[in-house]
Amino acid sequence: MSGHFDAVVIGGGPAGSSSARALARLGWRTALVEHGPRHRLKTCGTCLNARAVRLLRRAGVLQDVQGIAVGATCRVRVHVVGKPVLSVALPRCGDAGGGLLVPRDRLDQLLIDLARQAGVQVVQPATARVIDVTSRGALIELRQGPSTVRLRSRLVVGADGLRSAVADAAGLGRRHRAGSKFGFAMDVASPAGGAVPPDTIEMFVVRGGYLGVVDHGAGRLHLAGLVDGRRGRAGNPIDFVESVAGRFDALRRAGLHRLRRRAFDRMTGAGPIPCRPQRVAAGPVALVGDAAGYTEPFSGEGISWALQSAEILAESVTGQAPGDWTADSARRYRRGWRRRIGRRQHFGRVLASVLQQPGLTGSLLAFLGRHPALGAWLVRRAVMP
Repeated sequence: MSGHFDAVVIGGGPAGSSSARALARLGWRTALVEHGPRHRLKTCGTCLNARAVRLLRRAGVLQDVQGIAVGATCRVRVHVVGKPVLSVALPRCGDAGGGLLVPRDRLDQLLIDLARQAGVQVVQPATARVIDVTSRGALIELRQGPSTVRLRSRLVVGADGLRSAVADAAGLGRRHRAGSKFGFAMDVASPAGGAVPPDTIEMFVVRGGYLGVVDHGAGRLHLAGLVDGRRGRAGNPIDFVESVAGRFDALRRAGLHRLRRRAFDRMTGAGPIPCRPQRVAAGPVALVGDAAGYTEPFSGEGISWALQSAEILAESVTGQAPGDWTADSARRYRRGWRRRIGRRQHFGRVLASVLQQPGLTGSLLAFLGRHPALGAWLVRRAVMP
């Protein structure tokens, strides 16, 4: 593989594969480079909310994603020790229903394969490094096995996640000091059927982080959490899960207070969180998904932000000739990203400041429990367009 491309997308998560597919459908000669093997694991709660479902439908891939889903979600319950549980019905996305549970190894690979079907030249597994950036494009070094080639591209799309190497190479690196929190995810065998309802997202908030649990069926629970790495031993994911589980009956029934004695696997981690670059686009580089900035994952918005950033990128070049990425294109992308994603991430930062104080969180949950319509409004604001 060598030559010139209109766009080279580095990173094959939902943001990267969706960006590559969208550009290819607009006639751009596009390459997608993913460093992981097929069905690589990612740190994720596996929940696609109603906003993500709507974005998938607009992209024309919802039926494909529904075909690999292992369940659906219609309710979220938030737990704080000593406070009433807040239970809120999740919004529905028209006839598509509510949210979906889709393992990330299946979702990511499906979206990569759909990009290939749309004409994207997929290189997997391989690594790509931006070695030169000019006003006319970028030079990229591609390595696959023992082979090394160089590609030239008018646009480089950085979809390589937190601490993006593409952002650093383009001088768009972190503007703020990276956070101290880390996300983790794992699958756990549960001996107690019904400990977690099959259509419910259970969220447990404690000092130092929170833990989300969903039922993937077949006696398996999927856990995803956020923990502050500054908390010493309490910042270890296994210690954290056992500590949280010791405070809530449902998690004890699932045996999570003795996690080391249970069969758990597929554990992954990611961080630090939050992490934001200086800008999401400049020159011949645009950042999408987590590479463009990521904040608290409590609202489950990570995948919807990824999908929407791909949609905004495509909109910023719609009507232009393939490969015609200009300063105006970059400005349109930055403006769209700020308006449709940046504002939502600001909401996430406000939510994070509340979650860091379980006492305040508990008081808020108690208030929302007495005013369920307000709780439903807040959830809809978080997860719907």
